[in-house]
Amino acid sequence: MSISMLIKDLLVIYLLLSVVLWAIFHQFSARYVNRNEALKSIFYGSLYKNKSMDVANIEAVILSVTFVNIISLFSEKSLKIFFENRKLFYGLDFNSAMSVVEQHKKLWFYIKLSIFFGSTIVISSVMLFWL
Repeated sequence: MSISMLIKDLLVIYLLLSVVLWAIFHQFSARYVNRNEALKSIFYGSLYKNKSMDVANIEAVILSVTFVNIISLFSEKSLKIFFENRKLFYGLDFNSAMSVVEQHKKLWFYIKLSIFFGSTIVISSVMLFWL
């Protein structure tokens, strides 16, 4: 058994493990969004009150939470300027965006882990086909 086969075997295991972990944390994020009435009301008002959201709207909320958290990592002033010029959702202004950042840290943690394992999927796939 050569070294390149051993490396490829390890990359396949790493790829499969990354896919499973990405799916788990992405599902945790989706479940958090779907079960949190306060978060749904910030983005959609009373439209989804006590109702389940569809996949596209859950993904839109996850993407918006990602944008808000990434912009707020750089600067709170940049986040304020961003929301003065744009409106992502009806109920999402600067104050509600700050409450999303402060009150939904668990969701942000799930999203960060999902992003990490998603990027490892890409990296290990490229490395696997490169070798």
